[in-house]
Amino acid sequence: MVAVNSSAAVEKCTQSADSSRLPVLPRDPEQETNRKREVGSDGNAARSTAGSTAVPLDSKEYKLDRGRALIINNINFVPKTKLRKRHGAEKDHTDLRDALERRQFTIHGCFQDLTAEETKATLKHFVESVCSDDDAAIIAIMSHGGSGGKIWATDQAIEISTVLTQLKKTDHLRGKPKISFFQACRGNTPMETHIANDDSTAAASASEMPVVSGSQESSGYYIPVEADMIMGFASVDGYSAKRHTEKGCWYIRHLVEVLNDDQPDQRLVDMLTEVNDRVAKEGNWEGRNQHFQMPSFTSQLRKKLYLPPRRA
Repeated sequence: MVAVNSSAAVEKCTQSADSSRLPVLPRDPEQETNRKREVGSDGNAARSTAGSTAVPLDSKEYKLDRGRALIINNINFVPKTKLRKRHGAEKDHTDLRDALERRQFTIHGCFQDLTAEETKATLKHFVESVCSDDDAAIIAIMSHGGSGGKIWATDQAIEISTVLTQLKKTDHLRGKPKISFFQACRGNTPMETHIANDDSTAAASASEMPVVSGSQESSGYYIPVEADMIMGFASVDGYSAKRHTEKGCWYIRHLVEVLNDDQPDQRLVDMLTEVNDRVAKEGNWEGRNQHFQMPSFTSQLRKKLYLPPRRA
């Protein structure tokens, strides 16, 4: 992660770390009340007996009235990692949490500075908490990252595939959208730019047989286990991402802005495309020492996906 402050100075993500460690963020009273309603006395998710309405086989749109979300924001890292503190990232998890709550998502937890083992345990508890009434799940992780599909816990890197596998294995999410956001560098290469040929801006960066090994929707047909997923990334593989030391990460800031826009007819893929555009242009406003970033997303969705309308 490259950090940009108000004077456009750049921090390299490989420099030495701040060894301070902040605790896991506590849930606020309202979140804790909601959690107690959803979790049984043994700590396991209270499963709904009603179940969610089955989506017709030929439906072109996912049913999404409510969902569940998990946010992890790693800011401080142990000295052995030689990773710097992610200055300015403190506001990202609260902004994203608030935006998702306004979009009818229950926040399972908003955690800060988790080790690799704590991350795995938190992911496991989250997927176990998903119940049949949940129409979708979101996992957002913000940290340092690197090439090869890795993102950092406070003590070591973990594979992003580990996170995605947890979502794929969730029984109550079969045939439902599974959304993930990763705010992290995916390499150290700066993004090159060119003048866009675009009137809207003067300069911008640029087989029919069922397969038994797939998962099965409630209606009884088989789908691939990789289906119904969409992953958003702060940068293109191999490239760095930017973080303002006061305003937070570019990607998260614009993602929150788009989530807060009241555009009920906008699909999630359209929202992420808008985020791509906003972040791609951000470098034009950062002064002479320009920095650029290009987010990306991968969609394995089978249907149109609209988020629930935003609450006022």
